[in-house]
Amino acid sequence: MIRKKLWKIPIPIAIAIIIALFAGGGALIYALTKTTEKAGPVGYWKFDEGAGTVAYDASGNANNGTLTNFDFDDDSNWATGKVAGALQFDGSNDYILKSDNASLSVTADLTLESWIKLDTASAEQTVIGKWDETTANNDRSYRLWIDSSNKLNFSVSTDGSAVVSHTGTTTTFTTGKWYHIAGVYDNAGTMDVYVNGTLDATQKTSGVPASIDDNASNLYIGAKENTSGALDTNLDG
Repeated sequence: MIRKKLWKIPIPIAIAIIIALFAGGGALIYALTKTTEKAGPVGYWKFDEGAGTVAYDASGNANNGTLTNFDFDDDSNWATGKVAGALQFDGSNDYILKSDNASLSVTADLTLESWIKLDTASAEQTVIGKWDETTANNDRSYRLWIDSSNKLNFSVSTDGSAVVSHTGTTTTFTTGKWYHIAGVYDNAGTMDVYVNGTLDATQKTSGVPASIDDNASNLYIGAKENTSGALDTNLDG
């Protein structure tokens, strides 16, 4: 499998998730082990389909994502990305959904990565997450997102309720420009955030949990499930 242009980010030895929203870099989930640097992708979404309602997983693990609320009349949601194809999210209610399964329930080391290009700034925008904030569930696991101050955020939860976040300080995101973003969690007790292959904040070592919550939350690309049960999809590709 050819891995498209992606920045070389240090990857902890357990799991890495690489996501591209409106980004031709594709989306991958790499499963790593203590003895092998790469055990192969758990999920790989290229967003190169150019039409249809499915973001196919090329990893062989059948983690195909369902495009939801996109405009399929003229395939305007399919676009040209950083490399090859991409998906454009409308910032209102577009998202990709993959139901929970064991391969996506990462509890140890984790890296989330994405190529993104924003059309809207100064609004909370979720890139990728298993993150359910509904009062009844509180099934938070991991989330990569841009906050309303246009800073990169990477969040994890050890029990589905308590949240630990690491926020970038160097980069302020602007619209119309490609960025490669990454969040790295090491269950030895560190979190890092990267923009364009460079650390965007001093490594976080305080309060980092020893594991990530394993819960029934679905995986959303371009969304989270928020406190009212609606989906926060403020990512404009």
